[in-house]
Amino acid sequence: MTGTIRTKIAIKIQVLVALFVFANFTFAQVLTLEPALHDHIQEALQNNPDLESWAARIEAAEEKISQAGAWSDPTISAGLMNLPVNSFDFNQEAMTGAWLTLSQSIPLNRRLNIQSNIASLKVNGIQSVYQNRKLNISKQIASTWYDWVYLNESVSIIDTTIRLFDQILDISKTRYETGKGLQQDYLRVMTERSRMSDRRAGLIQMRLTTGRRFSTYLGRDPDNVPDTPQAIPMDFKSLDGIDLTNNLLSNNPGLRASKTDVAVAEEQVELKKRLWYPNLKLSAGYGYRQDADNGMNRPDFFTLTAGLSIPIYASSKQSAAVEEARAVIRQSEALDRNLKLQLNYELQALIDQDNRLAEQLRIYRNEIIPRANQTLAASTSTYSVGKTDIEALLMAETALFSSRLELLARIRDRLKVRAGIAALVGSAELVQLQN
Repeated sequence: MTGTIRTKIAIKIQVLVALFVFANFTFAQVLTLEPALHDHIQEALQNNPDLESWAARIEAAEEKISQAGAWSDPTISAGLMNLPVNSFDFNQEAMTGAWLTLSQSIPLNRRLNIQSNIASLKVNGIQSVYQNRKLNISKQIASTWYDWVYLNESVSIIDTTIRLFDQILDISKTRYETGKGLQQDYLRVMTERSRMSDRRAGLIQMRLTTGRRFSTYLGRDPDNVPDTPQAIPMDFKSLDGIDLTNNLLSNNPGLRASKTDVAVAEEQVELKKRLWYPNLKLSAGYGYRQDADNGMNRPDFFTLTAGLSIPIYASSKQSAAVEEARAVIRQSEALDRNLKLQLNYELQALIDQDNRLAEQLRIYRNEIIPRANQTLAASTSTYSVGKTDIEALLMAETALFSSRLELLARIRDRLKVRAGIAALVGSAELVQLQN
């Protein structure tokens, strides 16, 4: 009888350890965008209301280009001249007539060309902001996706742990029935199993909430939740800090928008300088006169005038406007340098985080989890033969459970760091679609 019991316990120990050795972790070998995540990002980029508003803003800015380079509308006016008020008779005075005048202001010295250039640059700036928001939304979706799959995998780990508790329950029950164990050991394991079930319920609720939040990022109703992701990549490509810095400086949409602001400020200086040059104002008028009552012919009149504005207040107006524009250039250049420093710092900080997480993953994979597995196996074996108490076994199981969750959390965090780097350098190079 005793041999049979020990055989059953040995089999349970083997199954117990195998539950963790063959736990359902199915991670890809390289960091990639899974096809499902890629499709969801494309869906969000098409349906996100914020992006729709920015696309409309670009269209509106494009329509301003032709407006900025167009002449002002001509003015046509009609009136009466020299009409006597004592009779209001057109024939009483020879100079009485009806006038039709056409006026046009003609800008000089390429002022409109500069205004068109400024409008075009502003379109480029808005497009850069639009691209930056697309990248940030893609990063946000990827980060939420990784949170979602982390919760899903956490539930799987808890399910594995609950099955482990069931194995321990069988062992403690067998020991109690044979008089080698205590009933309180069985009750203690039951309590820990119930706590794990409670934790599972909390994770399931968090998983559902995360899925609803993910749906809103896609422009869907919160109830229209996509299929739950099943696995995330576990291995990562190495990073080249120099290449990433170069990509940041050349591809980051925020930096492109900042440089566009500098270019707009420079064009504004040229535009303000043109204020020194006047606009040419041309007017042409035609006056109709009625013939006299005695049959005398009264010829119509034609008038042509030209005028120029005179910059007599140049020191307080035109010169001040130029200096104002130059000050804006200095401001834009300073903001551009500050943004470059800030983004470079953010990139280096993300690389540092990636390196730290890489080292932690190595430690968990090669040291912590293998030792926790060994401790659990040893504790289970010694408990089955009465050489240790239930608390040591539960502590070993809890340590392994916590280690697997912490490993999964660090994988999630590193994936989110990589998504942040990809968005920062303005490229999808780090997160490519699987072939």
